[in-house]
Amino acid sequence: MEKERNCWLVKLKPGGENGNKEVVKELQEICIRDKIFGMGWPVSDMYSKNGEKVSIQEYDENNEEKFNKEKLDYYKKKLENKYLKKEKKEYEKSSVKKAFDYYKQINVGDYVMTRLGDGKYYIGICKGDICYYTGKNKILKDNFSWYGKVEEWIEINEDDVPGHIYGYFSFKNQSTIRRVSKENEVARELIENTYKFLKKENFKKIDIDKYNFNKTLYATDLEDLVYCYILNQEENQGYILYPSKSKISTVKYEFYLINIEDENKKMITCQVKNDAEVLYKNYIDDKNKFEGIYLFSGIEKYTKDKKCDMKELIEKLKKENMYIIDKEKLYVFLIENDNPILKALKKRISKYFKLI
Repeated sequence: MEKERNCWLVKLKPGGENGNKEVVKELQEICIRDKIFGMGWPVSDMYSKNGEKVSIQEYDENNEEKFNKEKLDYYKKKLENKYLKKEKKEYEKSSVKKAFDYYKQINVGDYVMTRLGDGKYYIGICKGDICYYTGKNKILKDNFSWYGKVEEWIEINEDDVPGHIYGYFSFKNQSTIRRVSKENEVARELIENTYKFLKKENFKKIDIDKYNFNKTLYATDLEDLVYCYILNQEENQGYILYPSKSKISTVKYEFYLINIEDENKKMITCQVKNDAEVLYKNYIDDKNKFEGIYLFSGIEKYTKDKKCDMKELIEKLKKENMYIIDKEKLYVFLIENDNPILKALKKRISKYFKLI
């Protein structure tokens, strides 16, 4: 039986989102060229020898054997005592400790995936132990504490990145490292299947249905699907997208639709979230501004009231020109319709998934 592999999503951005762009670019190019990935902080002033501080280069040269023997535990002690200067409880809860602990758990054979500043995606399989960086490359020395190697970095065309995985990298404040949990079977299978797809190896496509179909879609795909669904409703004949008022000029809503056949009708709008709640109370104050407000939550959460009867809520909101899009109906609509937008969407989905 094949050993279970962990899947890791790593960020190679020294200094975080505000880091020096040239340094970030150079470091990322080195990582891809040399088939490595890593994490760390500026550590050149952390070390001492006989009570006196020495440069990281001198420390590396004189203590390489010590590093190789004690590795993570040695650095952990230095990190806790000298770098963080926090109370132990704070340290235990810190993102630094979480990232550090994750790197300790990476094993040979695990999948590693990253996205660079230029928008390119790469995937590889971990090769060898995670260890302290003792090389001579200054940019790596200044920014990496720990690093690992992959067998090779394989570039992924953006169209070949599954929508569900794309979402992990879309957050501005992405974690230094993130493990895809064992509970998220779809994401783990997708990462493995992406690797096999790129290596032209056989893999079993994932069955999708009314419960998980939204996880196959990019956020933009889901918006396109909802857009088509809204236009398909009989009461919405004559509406088209209003480009200049969509997305750029609005944060609260995804897009606006305008009726070109009846100027007396108000605009239609919507809010769509793939993996998050869409609370109707955040939109109900706008009920008189629009002909209709459509809401879709991929996790089907529209209220914080756990005792709420959803059927009653749906009927109540209809009277207020607000419409909760039923997840099963949206899935059926996707399966049964083949307009050019949905045909292209389904073609992309079918790369890794099997519609059932």
